[in-house]
Amino acid sequence: VGSVTPMSTETVGTPNRTAIIAANAALAAAFPGRYVDTLGGLIASGGSGAEIAAGYYSDATHFTDAGYAALAAIYAAAVTAVGW
Repeated sequence: VGSVTPMSTETVGTPNRTAIIAANAALAAAFPGRYVDTLGGLIASGGSGAEIAAGYYSDATHFTDAGYAALAAIYAAAVTAVGW
């Protein structure tokens, strides 16, 4: 189960981002050992502070090839970690 990733306009402190953080916490609690923190991974792989790197978005909603490659690497690492 992957985390919800925000639109580029849903920055830290906005109501939607606050809701996303809550939803991700609920997902993590509901699926221990199966939850993949894609939001945290995207931030760690090229973002600044608590935001996903602007270069990972092609518009407000969709990722660029680099963004999708980062997501693929995050999921690949998660799958490998559980031995699948």
